[in-house]
Amino acid sequence: MKEDARLKGYSLIHGLLALIVANHESTYHPSVGHAIGDAMDSLNQNMSYDRLKENPDMIAQFVINHVTKEIPVADKEKLKQAIKRGLPLIFKIVDKMWPEPNHPNLKVIGKALHEVDDPVGILKRNGIDIEPELEEFRQFLAEISGRKLKKPKSQTIPPEVLAIAKGLKFADYSDSALKKAEEEILSKIDSLLNSYPEAVELIGHYATLLRLIQRKEFKRLEELFG
Repeated sequence: MKEDARLKGYSLIHGLLALIVANHESTYHPSVGHAIGDAMDSLNQNMSYDRLKENPDMIAQFVINHVTKEIPVADKEKLKQAIKRGLPLIFKIVDKMWPEPNHPNLKVIGKALHEVDDPVGILKRNGIDIEPELEEFRQFLAEISGRKLKKPKSQTIPPEVLAIAKGLKFADYSDSALKKAEEEILSKIDSLLNSYPEAVELIGHYATLLRLIQRKEFKRLEELFG
């Protein structure tokens, strides 16, 4: 079988599958990881990555067969369905990291996976943003484990920031209005620095507004602050 760089993602699939089983069964025994490792080793020897993606039922059954040798499973069919539901989420993560064989991202990924402090940050700085996929997977784990996660609060634009944006629109984005707004925003940011890091969110709103003004992205400015 021709070597497929994405097969390096087997270790990632292994780990994420272990999380599904552990959360569904509320057990974090090392034998779960070993059992899934044995299942993935068997699959790895005989299947390409693309064929693996096309056979979620077979993967789930392989995992069930190996896991049930190590730990008691209350309901095999429910666990199997949870694994089948989780697999597309896992593949979305792997596809983002390994889009094709011999992709230049592989060096970046290798560095990220050996970086204990901020692997997701390293990927993001190199154009590989898997945070949305990881959040979706985290929500899925919470669901199958019976926990409820709070949804992130939507960021409300402060009224003082909105006032500047709306004032610019009212002034039809004239050069004099833009210049005055820039000066006002910079003054606001300078004064807020005395309250950093407590004022970090407000500083971020002002900085976003400033850059949109400087880049003359008025349509986007209206979408965000209108």
